[in-house]
Amino acid sequence: MYEQDDLFDKSPDFTPETMTEKKPVYNNAPQDFYARSKELRINSLLVAIYIGVQLILSFFAGMYINANYSYLEEALNNVEETVAVDFVVAPNLEESTKEDYPYLITISGEFKNNYEREIPEFYLDIELFDILNQSIGIHTISHKEFLTSQTFNFSEEVLSSNEVVSITKNIAAAPPTLLTNGIYLLITVVIGISLALIDKERFINDFQSFKKDYKGYISQMFIGFLMIYGVLIVSSMLLSFFGVTETSNNELLIQQMFDDNPFNLAILFFNLVIFTPVIEELIFRKVMFSYFEPRLKPVITIILTGLIFAFMHIQGDYIQMIPYGGMGIVLGYVYYKSNRNIYASIGSHLLNNLFSWLVYVLTIYGLLQL
Repeated sequence: MYEQDDLFDKSPDFTPETMTEKKPVYNNAPQDFYARSKELRINSLLVAIYIGVQLILSFFAGMYINANYSYLEEALNNVEETVAVDFVVAPNLEESTKEDYPYLITISGEFKNNYEREIPEFYLDIELFDILNQSIGIHTISHKEFLTSQTFNFSEEVLSSNEVVSITKNIAAAPPTLLTNGIYLLITVVIGISLALIDKERFINDFQSFKKDYKGYISQMFIGFLMIYGVLIVSSMLLSFFGVTETSNNELLIQQMFDDNPFNLAILFFNLVIFTPVIEELIFRKVMFSYFEPRLKPVITIILTGLIFAFMHIQGDYIQMIPYGGMGIVLGYVYYKSNRNIYASIGSHLLNNLFSWLVYVLTIYGLLQL
């Protein structure tokens, strides 16, 4: 037994016989040459489908978007800033928030679309800076269906823990959110169903194990979710310590997917809450564990797969490896502790994404203020 194994083998869900074996034996673990060869073929096919379908469908989706919305770059050049974007700093008088956010920033301005065609999605990214010229964060203002000759006037309030002394702005345009989210859903549905069919034997066997001890597995799912939440809180504190206050690029992309269209929210539910956890847990846990665990110690496998998971979720902002890496390590730990049952880590991942989806929805409808 590895020296680190005692950190992981204290779960009451398993019998002493299982816990004392030199090499952990998990559900459907290939125990002979032919079984290992079959597992390798399946895992290779899973990775090929995961990468190949994304590339192929993304290519055709890009061709369609380019054919119908290539004019957006030219349209942006014809957007006029009729009232300069400016900001005003005032004390935050709201008792419930002023201790953590003592400053109330009001951002206002006006733009006009002088182009001959509509801009489906117009974005204005405002980056806020403090007295040390350090970025406090980015606030995005959006406007849908920016019609020809239309004027877009805005005034929005932002709470800040630091005093804002300067801002920079950047405008962007995009195809309809419903279209892009629909494309993402199509890609995840095709990949998710394909992976599940290819590895259906694993899903069936793991489900049989799940049924035998569903209470234990469900508790592991919720414990994993709470661990993720705790890790994200600690990560937020670490990022603040390092002076990082802006939202991750990946999170900003997700934020732009949301609006108050119920149909769009339903698309995002199936995309982010249902299919994404299934796909990512198959690839980053099941496939990668099968490759690394026979070669490395369990704790190294958990950390390594977690870091790979994090690397695939950052968009150039490498400091965000901290929260995403922590989340990936927790999901790897849940997978390990569940005796490699894919439903356990899928469940924890699903609960985390469901929580985030609910926060966005409640914020959009004004039922929650962040």
